[in-house]
Order: sequence, then C-alpha cells, then structure tokens
Amino acid sequence: MNIEKASIAIYVFSYNRAEYLENCLKSIDTHSYYRDITIIDDVSSDFSTVKLLKKLECGYRVVYSNETSCDHIRYGGLYNNMNWAIGDAQNRKLKRVLFIQDDMQLIRQFGPQEYNDIDHFFRNNRRSVQYYSCFLKSKHRNVDEQSLVPDLSCTAYICNSKFHPGFRFFSDVGVFDIDRFKLNFQYFEGDERDNNLKAINRNLVMGLSMRPFMMWLPFPESHRGKKRSVKHNLIESLGGAGFHPVDELEHSKINLLEKKLPFAEDFLHSPAIGQCRWWSTEGGLENLLARYGWRHILAKLIRKLERNNLFKSI
Repeated sequence: MNIEKASIAIYVFSYNRAEYLENCLKSIDTHSYYRDITIIDDVSSDFSTVKLLKKLECGYRVVYSNETSCDHIRYGGLYNNMNWAIGDAQNRKLKRVLFIQDDMQLIRQFGPQEYNDIDHFFRNNRRSVQYYSCFLKSKHRNVDEQSLVPDLSCTAYICNSKFHPGFRFFSDVGVFDIDRFKLNFQYFEGDERDNNLKAINRNLVMGLSMRPFMMWLPFPESHRGKKRSVKHNLIESLGGAGFHPVDELEHSKINLLEKKLPFAEDFLHSPAIGQCRWWSTEGGLENLLARYGWRHILAKLIRKLERNNLFKSI
C-alpha cells in the first residue's frame, strides 16, 4: 500500500476539558504520522477551554457543534457530532477516520505500520465497520480471556460472545471505515449500549487491536465544568480523580503486545494514580469501585443502597 494515499483523518471530540484536550493534541502531534486533524467542540462554556480553542484555531481545523447539522438529528451531543464527522469525512472523500476524545491520548506511534494493520483487518473482515485501537481494561479481564480470539488477519481480536458485559462490538472511539459504515451502520444511535446492540443485531464484528496505540486517561474528573453535588465531589476525591496523563509506551514492550491480550494495567503507566484493581475511565463512583480496601467496600455499599433507592444515585 502507498502510505501517502492512506486516506485517514483524525477527529478529536472536545467539551470543557482544556487540560485534557491540550494533552490529547500534544500526544497526536508527537506520535501521529497522519496530520489531518479536526477538533469538534460541543460548545464548551469553560473559560480555559474556550480560550484554548481560540488559540488552536490558528493551527487546527476547529468546528463547533452549533455549526454542524445532520438531516435526521438535532445539533450537538457526542453522537450527533460523530454523525456529522462521518458525513464530513464522506464529503471529503476520506477512506477512514480515527475518533478520539479529549480525555484520551496516543501512547505510541500511529504510523504506516499501524495503518497497514488496520487495512489488513478490514480486508479480512467484510462484516466490520470499526477497528478498536485502544488498550483493554482489566475490569473484564476474565471474560475477555474467554471470549476474545485472534481474527484471520492476525492484527486484531474479535469477540465470540454476544453476552459480553462490556462493549465488544462497538465503541465510541477507534478507526471507522467510511464506506462500510454508511453501508452497514448508516448512523450512530444515542448511546454506546444502543450502538453495541445495533452492531450485534446486524452481525457486525469489531476488531480489537493486538497492537493498540491509544488509551483513556485513568481516574478522570467527570464534572466537565458542570456543577456537581458535594457528595459527588467527595466520592471522586476519595477515588483519586484528577488529571492523570499516561507515559509513552516503553519500546521494549511493543513487541510483547502480540503475545497476550493488551490490558492497559499490564503495559501502561500513569505515575500519579496509585494502586488500583483496574483503570477506571468513567469518573464518579466507578473511580471508587476500582480501588482496593475500604474504598472498594464503600463503593459497593453505596451501589447497593442506590439499587434499593436508599441513596441518591451518584
């Protein structure tokens, strides 16, 4: 394949997270061979984010969700913005897109070899619209070890269980093939669970990269500039929520990726997160659940009270 003709663009989805967005873009500038980058911001209201976006307009293509439109949906919101991005890529005659969110980053090179892996996967999997380029989280380690199998391309895993508790047939992020998507998926539904079910019902598979190159930042703050209750803030604080960038993947570990499932906890390092059962990337109570000892016990108690309507949901 002529890598110069590898028609792929990167779409970064942003909302009220200046520090995270800056880190995400820095990682792309450092590690990505592909330089066609569009930032889609969902009309951030946070002063620092607005200020950063104005600065970024000088070097990046920045689009705001109140400037986007799709015929069948309203303005704004992550999935509406994703639908707009697919349409934009189609209009620009792009072959593929990489979707990444502001609270993520590239942790190693995304270049011709990675693109060739992606291309090889799609050539061998006609019933796929997506290649998931992120590390896995250990939260579902036992199930993943039973249900993820190498596909024919030997560049990705596919899930053989429709009952997997995670989302293994669709993700909000990763590489999408535009023509395949328009033919087999048409448009994104309103949440990740519905999109995962849609993929299952249409007999689609998602490739989970054997050599992933991106990941969410662990234990994030979930407020995104919105006012949260004292209780919510306390729980996030106890869970160690904060801005936790991930170190670049050590070169010596890259060749080990193909030898076992790529769980983030086994390969990556984020210096300030402390000990944890798994990397939480959802914020809120999930941060507390992912910890050891009394914090994990407290989180389970709160969840039990929530289910019995004895405690307002976090």
